[in-house]
Amino acid sequence: MKITLDLTALIESGKLSAVEAERLKGLAATDTGSFGINVVLAFGIIAVSLGLLAVMPSPLTAVVLGGLLFGTGLALTLSAVAAWRLLAQILMPIGALMLGGGAYVLAEGWTPLLFVMAAGFAVAAAFAGSGTLAAVAVLTLSAGLGAFSGYMQAYYFVGLPAPTLTIGVFSVLTLGLYLVSLRVPARYERLAIIGARTAILIINLAFLIGAILGDSQAGISPTMFVYGWAAALLAVGGWGVYANRRWVVNVAATFAGLHFYTQWFIWFGANSITLLAAGLLLIVFGLGLYALNSWLARQRSSH
Repeated sequence: MKITLDLTALIESGKLSAVEAERLKGLAATDTGSFGINVVLAFGIIAVSLGLLAVMPSPLTAVVLGGLLFGTGLALTLSAVAAWRLLAQILMPIGALMLGGGAYVLAEGWTPLLFVMAAGFAVAAAFAGSGTLAAVAVLTLSAGLGAFSGYMQAYYFVGLPAPTLTIGVFSVLTLGLYLVSLRVPARYERLAIIGARTAILIINLAFLIGAILGDSQAGISPTMFVYGWAAALLAVGGWGVYANRRWVVNVAATFAGLHFYTQWFIWFGANSITLLAAGLLLIVFGLGLYALNSWLARQRSSH
């Protein structure tokens, strides 16, 4: 656990002696020096790896270098030497991504490999304690279900060809990760929560696409997604208030606003009057959300 303390204020208020403050400063200086060394070494190792990849640009090179980086990070993690913990946490995610990306190119985009990669990223996240890899594992799973993104001529785009399947799979995943987070140590609880939150974002993206285009594969019209998304946002947001989960409440409110805007302009068109009316309604909605967040904060501080 990391705690930020204002040593000057604590000394002035008499809650900390000058001797204790100097001791804490000494500990912070040692930690800062170790942090700097780890970052410099990490940048150096990454630069060398990128240089080798540029000299020998091939998927096999990425696989080999990724394996070496991940293996080095894993060895440092297993050594349990605190001084190299940050270096290990930097090398393992980068190594895993290079290894997985290179393997996917070598396999010529073989879709089942994405599910293997997602499981591998999840295991690597647990070893490295990496929230980034936990999120990447969930995103890789969504790619296995057909999700994609791209860029073309100043346009960014994302796609989910099977929104119904995506909503079903990631709803189960979210619930599973949440239940896991309640039963594991704090180190893994954080990773499970990050994975669950990433899955929630994907679910809402699937609802958004379904509410606009429907799901031709499942034979579901956009109208069903419109009502289903609204019901899901109300249910999840209500649970967030009940369970005092501010992130869940804020995400539900954010996507509720996006859902509102999307349907508003689909039904009434985009012009100055509809934009003004939508803006005023969302200002009221935002003030309500602020009041709700303040109430949740007071509830949390009172417990």
